[in-house]
Amino acid sequence: IMDEKSLIKKYQREISSLKQELQQLKRGMMERPYLSSNQEDLVNLKLQ
Repeated sequence: IMDEKSLIKKYQREISSLKQELQQLKRGMMERPYLSSNQEDLVNLKLQ
């Protein structure tokens, strides 16, 4: 079992990479405001 500090570090890394991914998604949506419903469905699936 991992100790708390390494667990926290692991989650912080996970969170920051998710934040980056989210920023990229947002940026992509601003560049292409009229996404096909197909792509929007993919984004929603990713977020679930």
